[in-house]
Amino acid sequence: MKTNVSNIKKIFNQVIFLNSKSSTNINKEYFLSFFWIIFSPLLVMISWGFMKSLKIINVSNLEVPYTYFVLYNFVFFSLFKELVSLPRSTISGYLGNSDAYRFLFASEFIHRLLNVGRDFLIRFLVLILVAQYYSVSPNFIINEVLGFLCIVIFSISFGFLIAPFLMCIKDLSKLWSLIFPYTIFISPVFYKIPFDTTNSIFKVILYNPLSYLLGMMQSSYISYNYDFIPILLWITFFSTIYIAIFFIFFKKRLQILH
Repeated sequence: MKTNVSNIKKIFNQVIFLNSKSSTNINKEYFLSFFWIIFSPLLVMISWGFMKSLKIINVSNLEVPYTYFVLYNFVFFSLFKELVSLPRSTISGYLGNSDAYRFLFASEFIHRLLNVGRDFLIRFLVLILVAQYYSVSPNFIINEVLGFLCIVIFSISFGFLIAPFLMCIKDLSKLWSLIFPYTIFISPVFYKIPFDTTNSIFKVILYNPLSYLLGMMQSSYISYNYDFIPILLWITFFSTIYIAIFFIFFKKRLQILH
């Protein structure tokens, strides 16, 4: 019991130190650091809204303005992308430090998780302002909460599952870095979920777990004739298995001792 309390205190102190050190570095290196955090989603919102106004893309039957729809989905897709990359970056940072400056793995992970949370919170505040501008409010807030929690759980667990393979197989890491950014186009970020199994392209979208996670969140303000709860339970179940696989089979191999 005393050992557990001691480890918690050690993690807490190390996280505080890492966060203060990180904040100092950001302030020194990036004067407009917070601006760059919100620039990407706003640029995506404006550019896709412009294409919609020119009728280059045709997305209909939306119950909210298309620009808000894109911004909403992109904010949560960005969270997914950063959380998937989090385990790999944590392991790399942990193993890259010398023993004299190596913090507990949990401290490294929580520190980086808080940074991702900070960036998400900034983008989410922008999303709230845009929602106020368009007078958009969710009809079912519980859908957003459940969808958000499932995105966090699935993203981190999936990141832990693929991290060992990406770190041990360099060619696979290179291939992943090329392919991963394009998963945005097989996720319902710029369009509604196409529940049409006769189209082979739509089938690819429906095989993507993120489609249902984003769809659950979208259902808070868009009418979907689909029950997302059962598949969210399955995704959460498999996410637990992903975490178990990592800590059972890869923890010692990657020399994560804490």
